[in-house]
Amino acid sequence: LGQVGRTPEALSLLGASLAAFVQTRHAPSLCAALIHYAGLLRDDRQIAAKLRVFELAHDLAAASDDQETLAIARLFLLKHSVDTGHWEGAEAAYRAFIAMPAAQRTTARRATAERLYAKMLVGQGKDATMALHLALELATESHAAHEERSVYALWGELGLQQGRADAAAQFFLKALNMAGHDAQLAANYAGGLARALAAMGRLDEARALVERGVSRHSAAAVYLALGDQKKAAHHAIDAYETAWADGPPFAFWWELQQAKQVLAALGVPEPDLEPFDMASVRSIPYEKQIRAFIEELSAQNRAAAQA
Repeated sequence: LGQVGRTPEALSLLGASLAAFVQTRHAPSLCAALIHYAGLLRDDRQIAAKLRVFELAHDLAAASDDQETLAIARLFLLKHSVDTGHWEGAEAAYRAFIAMPAAQRTTARRATAERLYAKMLVGQGKDATMALHLALELATESHAAHEERSVYALWGELGLQQGRADAAAQFFLKALNMAGHDAQLAANYAGGLARALAAMGRLDEARALVERGVSRHSAAAVYLALGDQKKAAHHAIDAYETAWADGPPFAFWWELQQAKQVLAALGVPEPDLEPFDMASVRSIPYEKQIRAFIEELSAQNRAAAQA
């Protein structure tokens, strides 16, 4: 149901399964159901709610010594922190993941962890060359094409930061050629390529890419380079509003920063959007019972340790 876009029905069914697994006290199944529930929330772009579910899964996995779920949860917490620009949280999640037993640190998961760590460095304007080399090596070893193309895109961003637009264009083109039929990925990588072409002065090519469809923040940056202030402002505001999501601290940091830069260059004020409101966060079915179950398991662990 989730894969065919019937998200509300999928969430309803998973909510029922959460109740069943709490009642039967079956922690592994409950952990799996929470992970899947969080994955479905991606469709609604509710960052705060998704984080809340993964934190529940993390705490339950830790209390029940479910190392497999713990590894997945820690990778998500790393991704969440990087996506929202919380660098201290990202560093902590990364360190927690790499400290896990080798059985849970599979090559594919390590590729994800190193790629996210590299993204953190790029987000901070730091040299991520070594991290990207390691991420690409692990992605190639594990045959994780999705990680490989993501690494190429990050290399493109790093190239733009370092003033190497020609190298950036080559990396974005590699990522674009690996996007397949995924329209959203293609738009992101084409946007990076368009920004690189614009930085090289190849404005007609950059314009052609934008007109075929690219990510919002990239369209804004390219139209700014083209001198089309009206279109640049339109796309920057659109990018800003989309990246806002739940509102800081639950916003997509990178996209928001890119939109802010274009608006600042244009002298256009940032949109006045609603701040984050905890009351608006989607409630998790049977959250109170799940937290009670976690506390029950934690109490058993404390008693066992004392014995």
